[in-house]
Amino acid sequence: MGRRRARSLADLPKWVRQQADDLTVAMTKNSVDAALRIVGDVEDSSYVTGRRRDTIGTGFVIVVPSETFEGVLYAYALTAHHVIDLQTKVEVQAANPFTLGELYPPFELSDWRQPLEGVDLVVCPIDENLQEGGDQTIHGMSLAREVLPPAVIPSLGTTIYYIGYLQPLDRMMVRSGTIGAQEVVRMKHCQPEYDYHCHLVDCRSYGGFSGSPCFFLQSLPVLAEREKGTIYGFSEKRFPKLPVGSTLNVSVLCGMFTEHLDDKYGNDEGVVSRYGVGVMLPSLLIWRALMTDEAKEERREWDEERKRAAADDAGPGLQPAVRQPDDDDEWARFDRLAKQVANTPKQVEDESQ
Repeated sequence: MGRRRARSLADLPKWVRQQADDLTVAMTKNSVDAALRIVGDVEDSSYVTGRRRDTIGTGFVIVVPSETFEGVLYAYALTAHHVIDLQTKVEVQAANPFTLGELYPPFELSDWRQPLEGVDLVVCPIDENLQEGGDQTIHGMSLAREVLPPAVIPSLGTTIYYIGYLQPLDRMMVRSGTIGAQEVVRMKHCQPEYDYHCHLVDCRSYGGFSGSPCFFLQSLPVLAEREKGTIYGFSEKRFPKLPVGSTLNVSVLCGMFTEHLDDKYGNDEGVVSRYGVGVMLPSLLIWRALMTDEAKEERREWDEERKRAAADDAGPGLQPAVRQPDDDDEWARFDRLAKQVANTPKQVEDESQ
């Protein structure tokens, strides 16, 4: 008898369930669960074919709300363009959110697009029917709530967290760095056809982290006194009258790692790069990629298909659940942020430099 696959929150340890509503943690499990392992062909001379299936990079899932149906979200896988370049079969492995570190079996994604010319970014819609046997619960980050707004960039020197697939231990891992430079233009990227502005991150860089989601950490004080007995190591006798609160940590997606600053002639020190500098594609370009005219029109077509399917199931007279305007709902927030994409100017080179 095989082991039962975890598919309920009850399958998680108690300490994980307790953290679900803990806003003091820097990164939530949900953010880690949105990361994907990207599988493809890598060169290996020990195989007859000269290639074997293995990790070629990291990716992540973002969901975009329907314009018409309340609560309907369309999911996309995102990764770096160079990760899937020249690949004939690309598979992804999503995290099982009811476990710690376990990945679901891989499934193939083939409808990859490069929405922005010259940008090292590809997206692929995730069809609900592609989830193997319908037994995969894939978590995605909300474009409206969990991605940095188009007109905002992370502050210089701020902490950045990034999630990548750690090949030796076969699991996703969170690492950290700091924003070292903002809005860099005229960057010589890993391939000559790429041309996009980027941020530079001081961090450790390893193979397989291309396509990793990056998160901007916001720390805010909680203006409410905390029970001192819950603070480990705090001396209540020494500070009996000192009011103590907490820090609220909120991390939002601010970009994607595409490459690292490499040694021009290579090195023998056993590291990918001695510079420790990662190149981060900003979240503005992720917004633009998911909000092209083609992407918006395709989602409208999917909405029309849902209407037709619902009408066929329910018979004549069924009315579609047309979204009502409400400034407080997720669609209204998404619509406001989406308008910023068109109003945020593209980066241009400073001719005075």
